[in-house]
Amino acid sequence: MEISIKQTEGLGRRMTVAIPPSEIEKQIAARIQSLAATARIDGFRPGKAPLKVVQRQFGQRVRDEVSHDMVQRGFREAVVKEKLRPVGQPVIEHANFQPGGPLEFTASFEVYPEFEVQIPSNFTIDKPAVQVTDADVDRVIDRLREQNKAYKAVDRASQDGDQVNVDFVGTLNGEKFSGGEAADYNIIIGSGSLVGDFEKNLTGVRAGESKGFDIEFPENYPAENLAGKTAHFDVKINSVSAPELPAVDEKFAELFGVTGGVESLRAQVKDNIARQVDDAVAQKVKDQVIERLLAANSIDVPKALLDNEVNARIARATQEMMRHGIPKDKVGLTREPFEGPARKSVAVGLLVAEILRRQSISVTPQELRQAVEKRAETFEQPQQVVQWYYENRKALSDVEALLLEDKAIQWLAGQAQIKETPSSVKELIEEPAKG
Repeated sequence: MEISIKQTEGLGRRMTVAIPPSEIEKQIAARIQSLAATARIDGFRPGKAPLKVVQRQFGQRVRDEVSHDMVQRGFREAVVKEKLRPVGQPVIEHANFQPGGPLEFTASFEVYPEFEVQIPSNFTIDKPAVQVTDADVDRVIDRLREQNKAYKAVDRASQDGDQVNVDFVGTLNGEKFSGGEAADYNIIIGSGSLVGDFEKNLTGVRAGESKGFDIEFPENYPAENLAGKTAHFDVKINSVSAPELPAVDEKFAELFGVTGGVESLRAQVKDNIARQVDDAVAQKVKDQVIERLLAANSIDVPKALLDNEVNARIARATQEMMRHGIPKDKVGLTREPFEGPARKSVAVGLLVAEILRRQSISVTPQELRQAVEKRAETFEQPQQVVQWYYENRKALSDVEALLLEDKAIQWLAGQAQIKETPSSVKELIEEPAKG
């Protein structure tokens, strides 16, 4: 087998392969011989037709099949012989084969970049050092009270944070429109759940009153018949209710499945915060390691891998926008915003893969099981979730890939000087979440 390789643009390769005719004819003869043992040909019993008859009837089909199979096998053997690592499937061209001549074809493909991972110089990582305090627990308890508040009817004008129950009818140019009418509808003033200044217009109203006002819909409003238009709403206020926070007592603790009263609730909240802190600290360290790793290693990214990652990100973003009510034909996402993050993600993947290979890092079955069980423990029926992972190979592989990445990052972090920086739950978790 003769092989010649040319480098095209970047990581592209163009390989020409010539398979000698003796090898091709040998494969054709073997396949014809095998076919003759079972072939059904008019005038002959099954498997009893002369070889020349079988060859005359099936020869061209066999020749085509052998040609196709030898191209595939020839490519695999050629890349092994030349020690190449192709990315994706090759584009096969010019598969020429004439009786008595060699089988020649060209294959165009990309290869994985060859490089050695460079450890960043002056490799220092800032690791937040956080202690969970009673004040942190108090803030979480306050949020839980806010999430479980009730509303009680009041005899006063409505204000921000109140719940108003209304009937309303919307019209556009004097005509009702779809979705513009509701009865016995609860609205929290200040929640931002309704379009424009709708909620603002319900401030200062009392039960039994009626009010009319105009609302301007934004240009990008999903409903085309309302986008950029001004509609009129007539609203009747049925009731005004003020929020009431629940007392922090044993009954409140039981809302979250906690027995043992307030102290048990506080202990569980503290444990949950501590787990969030551990995860956030690990993510902070990981982010720094990745940024320093990328800065120290400039590698070519195969176009095939980049395209796959860009397309996957566009698909996920499209699905997310569709879940928020935007029609698919209105999404209109372009490649440009996704290319930078996709390129970074692919580069990190290549660097991590090289670290795993050179350091012989792997995941044990026990480690994989522990990771799956950790994911499952937040569900009501964790054993069913664990079973689902082990019955879904793709999902299980995703967990394993994340574990491998974390192990590679941990190995890199072990090469760095760790500098602990005092921080707080607010700085580490709460403020970034608000941002």
